[in-house]
Amino acid sequence: MNLRNIGIFAHVDAGKTTTTEQMLYLSGKIRSLGSVDNGNAVTDYNELERKRGITIYADEVNFTWKDTHINLIDTPGHIDFYPEVQRSLLAIDGAILIISALEGVKGNTETLWRELKLNNIPTVILLNKIDRTGVEIEYSLENIKSNLSSDILLINDNTFSTENLENLIELISQKNEVFLERYLNGEDILKEELESEIKAQCKAGYIYPVVLGSAIEGKGIENLLDCITDFLPNPKESLKNKKLLESIDHNNSSLKNVSLVYKLRQDKTEGLLSYVKVIKGSLKPRQSFYFGENNIENKINSIRKYIGQKFITLESLEEGDIGVVSGLKNSHIGDLLKENSIDNILPNDRGFLSSKIICKDEDSYNKLLESLNILALEDPTLNPQYVNNMKEAIVDIRGIIHMDVLKEVLENRFNLNIDFASPTVTFLETISEKSTGFCHYEPKNHYGEVELEISPLERGAGIKYSSALSLDILPSQFQNIIEKNIEDAVKHGILINSMITDMDIKLIGGSHNLEHTHGGDFRIATIRALQQGLEKNKCILLEPLYKFNIIAPIDYMGKIISDITRMKGSFNEPLMDEHKFELTGEVPIQTSMNYPIELMSSTSSKASIALSFSRYEVCHNEEEILQNPENKLYKDEALYNSISLLRENRKMKKVY
Repeated sequence: MNLRNIGIFAHVDAGKTTTTEQMLYLSGKIRSLGSVDNGNAVTDYNELERKRGITIYADEVNFTWKDTHINLIDTPGHIDFYPEVQRSLLAIDGAILIISALEGVKGNTETLWRELKLNNIPTVILLNKIDRTGVEIEYSLENIKSNLSSDILLINDNTFSTENLENLIELISQKNEVFLERYLNGEDILKEELESEIKAQCKAGYIYPVVLGSAIEGKGIENLLDCITDFLPNPKESLKNKKLLESIDHNNSSLKNVSLVYKLRQDKTEGLLSYVKVIKGSLKPRQSFYFGENNIENKINSIRKYIGQKFITLESLEEGDIGVVSGLKNSHIGDLLKENSIDNILPNDRGFLSSKIICKDEDSYNKLLESLNILALEDPTLNPQYVNNMKEAIVDIRGIIHMDVLKEVLENRFNLNIDFASPTVTFLETISEKSTGFCHYEPKNHYGEVELEISPLERGAGIKYSSALSLDILPSQFQNIIEKNIEDAVKHGILINSMITDMDIKLIGGSHNLEHTHGGDFRIATIRALQQGLEKNKCILLEPLYKFNIIAPIDYMGKIISDITRMKGSFNEPLMDEHKFELTGEVPIQTSMNYPIELMSSTSSKASIALSFSRYEVCHNEEEILQNPENKLYKDEALYNSISLLRENRKMKKVY
């Protein structure tokens, strides 16, 4: 099958859903065009999406253009729903990135671009809204070159014309040494081989085709569809797929079937639906997979292809294709489904804001927990935390709109009477020097001993773990338990009990007892050894920063720069013309959470602002945060402490 799996991405309001409607219409998949404004777009069928006029959930459609079957995922553009975008990247081999010719590359566009590059996803760029007043094509192309990549190629009727061959040869010679040598030696290069090589470079993600269009008028959409088939790879050509297979199947032959779960959704009649991409082999009804340590068998009941709310049933799903299966009730997003085992490749992603959910009816607390567990399957970044003795639930959120949508989902889908507290920033903790921590755990009939060395890592490095301990001293089964529990050990620091990051953890000591050691002993010893290491260190509080991009009339420049300074932000040299200016920089999320609303009010909606998460940095007001007891998170003090338990003369002795 001639197949393409693509995603469509853009900053909010750049025209993703309108472009998707046009492609469905031109391909003959739908008979009439829907629209976001009218609430009848195929991919925005959810009531919340129709009500708000934005895409909230990534949704799949499929159609045929000429002789190519295309699976397309329409993704959200609003930054609050960025995790939905990231999960969609698991399924695709190529991408369409839409940029408004009127507004140019925005902060979120750059974030999307970095994500596509990081995931080895070749991309076609649609320069949309070229019909708008004030658009200058050359300026827009230069904007793409300066902010995204200079390796772009405008695709139109003249791209491969005779008069343009010289420019094409220069472009391709930068990517291909053989062409460069032939070019320098004055050899003739045929138009056909040049066109073939450019298509290969585009499919590899080294050159990016650019199409001009106006989605609202349907201009350029046929050219875009041709670019999908000509310049984006099929699943077998995908470098991303090849790297994934190499990482799990080194000789590419021992595994006959490999599929990847990239999305989950609850269905009223079928239960949990798993959206999958077949990396290798095929999927068929009655096929079994085994989940968890207990090897729980799940069998595929049915295989479907969806377009909007409608679906067709398939007898099988073949290699490279994407579809929806029912019956895998124990699956999770990121699961690699293989014959005899399940791996998960979804990174552990934490939000930078959180909010407490308040149950107006205390008797509904258990129902709230059940509902959040369901939603956390569909969106693992919610990371729900429960404080049962206080009947509290806390979830990670991505912004005010995300919080409002989540509230509506809990109220309408699960019939809960709840409210959300004001969002709070998710701080992280790290260390500034090297230290060691030790725990000896020996209550009756138990024994475990762990010594860890911790060292600071560069900002953004996360947690790294290694063992310097010989297997002769501590066997692999116990070392594996220690490594497995590092994830739990770093959940709470000692400043405000928030998660720890940017730290290298090394196992340097440990012991066990053949008669009394149990696996759980090393869990407790690992957590307490780390806590002691933190107490002996100088810990630092980290706060999240937004990257901002503001465009406003020049009369407001002094006011806006003053605002950024007041919020403890930093900014680059403004870019100006006679009418407007553009300001970029970083600002703490805790001071700027409500600034978009404030900016719209103070400029009478004449300014635009794009915010995206940037990074974590040393907290600008650490003392203030530490002194406020409301910032201290709950942790189980019975587990997260630095106490060693020693048995002496049949009495327990605590050692701090």
